[in-house]
Amino acid sequence: MRKHRGVVLVLGVAALLGLMAGEGRAAGVIHMTIDLGGGVTINVDTFRTGGTATSYGVVNLANLNQALANDGSAYQFTALGGGSNNPGTAAQGQLNLTGGIEILAGTTNTNTTLIITETEDSFTNPSGTNGNLQSASSATFANQAAGPGQTAMSSYNAISTNPYTVNSTGLNDTNAEGNQTSMNVNASVIPYSLNNVLSFSLVPQSGLDVTDQFGLTATLTATSIPEPSSVAIMLTSMPVGIVLMGYFRRRRAAV
Repeated sequence: MRKHRGVVLVLGVAALLGLMAGEGRAAGVIHMTIDLGGGVTINVDTFRTGGTATSYGVVNLANLNQALANDGSAYQFTALGGGSNNPGTAAQGQLNLTGGIEILAGTTNTNTTLIITETEDSFTNPSGTNGNLQSASSATFANQAAGPGQTAMSSYNAISTNPYTVNSTGLNDTNAEGNQTSMNVNASVIPYSLNNVLSFSLVPQSGLDVTDQFGLTATLTATSIPEPSSVAIMLTSMPVGIVLMGYFRRRRAAV
């Protein structure tokens, strides 16, 4: 487990709080929570309808935004969703978070701390001995001051990437921005969990709506081939006739 300081610690705690146990169910379901700081946590699942192993479902934004306002948050959501390829494939497991967030001009709420944690368990693929965890975040800002706009990280079975930022170049920046990081991991203790944590740093502007269209994807990719012992196990599962046929063919070729 990597240990971080400052915002790293906050994001790491949010990631751990978002992890859900995978035992006892065949397929995971995507979960989301929102941390507003000061001990205030909102369970986003209570505002959604539907939801499967591969889609978060439909979030009732009106009710969620009302809950945010009631708790003193300066933020409102214009969109929020998630998806995955659970239970994964031989090549990779993936979990993504998407949406839009804003601070409206004239808002009287001053709490600009907001961290989204998305998690899903019960991934069973890939199942190689080694892997690579990539975390990739994107943002399109409007009326956001120059500097960090969002900080992101992802984790596999609570092994987290280092937090990284997506920056805005200034109030006139409406281009898509992005950043990513990756790390090698000892994959894949199955079933496994994937996690996304996204923290916003939007700055209110007088007379302007500050917006961020965001995305964050965690991808666990297999990077190794089966060990010799795994190949031996595979051979022992083949029909005996096929194995013997290959043996005698090699014997005749050697004579």
